[in-house]
Amino acid sequence: MADYHSPTVVQPDIPVAAMTPLERRLLCELFEHEGNDQAVYFFASDNVADTAWIATAELVELLGQDNGMVSRIADVVRAEIAKGDLGEDEFELDFSMIGYPDLFTYREQAMADRALRDWYPDAWEAIYGRELSATESFTRDRQQFARRHAKDWIVISAVRSSDHPGMVEALATVGGDRNSQEIRRFLVRVGEYAAGRHGFVIDPALHRTVA
Repeated sequence: MADYHSPTVVQPDIPVAAMTPLERRLLCELFEHEGNDQAVYFFASDNVADTAWIATAELVELLGQDNGMVSRIADVVRAEIAKGDLGEDEFELDFSMIGYPDLFTYREQAMADRALRDWYPDAWEAIYGRELSATESFTRDRQQFARRHAKDWIVISAVRSSDHPGMVEALATVGGDRNSQEIRRFLVRVGEYAAGRHGFVIDPALHRTVA
């Protein structure tokens, strides 16, 4: 049999293409970050930095690389430059009086709000003072699915069967509990099987078990 596979969870990264070079440079100064040339995940283990020191020549160069993108950070930097001295080798940008959401574009803020709704709904609800429905949050939707199918057999991994042509061999547990010691293998038609948003629900009347 081939290796089993199961769904993975992707972190709410910000695509590099959604940021100007200046935005990425400053955000990497203010926040901790992980990522690559495709996307970056910004976070703060303790406190977000209040200031950023950027070489003056680099700052001016970055301002000219916006490629026509609207950038709140660029507006803030230009305002700070207007008050500062470009004769210094390094330029200090003080963000202590600026709300950090204002450093991000509307698209980035929307992505952050979506991530908070999906993965940290308790925090979102505490901030905004209302409950999220299942249609507004991935986690709330998953919790609703778990309640609805708490006693059903849910597939936790699946593979195309080499012994039963046209079938998928699906390992399932009650409620999709991956720590359960009671695991059964079911046969599901290839055309019928789809992992779905939260897992495939076995119908014992349709899907027979195999040893």
